[in-house]
Amino acid sequence: MAVEYYGATKRKRQANDDASDGLSEVDEDPVDDKDPEGEQRRGITYEMSKNKGLQPKRSKIQRNPRVKHRKKFEKAKVRRKGQVREVRIETKKYAGEISGINKRVKKGVKIL
Repeated sequence: MAVEYYGATKRKRQANDDASDGLSEVDEDPVDDKDPEGEQRRGITYEMSKNKGLQPKRSKIQRNPRVKHRKKFEKAKVRRKGQVREVRIETKKYAGEISGINKRVKKGVKIL
């Protein structure tokens, strides 16, 4: 009984393989109605491959990271000058404050 069942499944599988082989031959070589002369299809362009869509225009500085960070640092240095005074090297004897003394500004340090 097992041998008969094995033979039946084998025949059934072969019949399915034969039927699928016939379909695959038809699928491999489809007829192209659009291209009767046999010309090849046009390749994709650079724009198609990138497919970036709508993007904002970047400035020249934004496109160069090294320059961008250099400019950013220079801007930060200017902002820092408002917080901390520049160190002056004493070339001659002390002759008072160069910029004068502003009585409204407190530059003292609290000791706890």
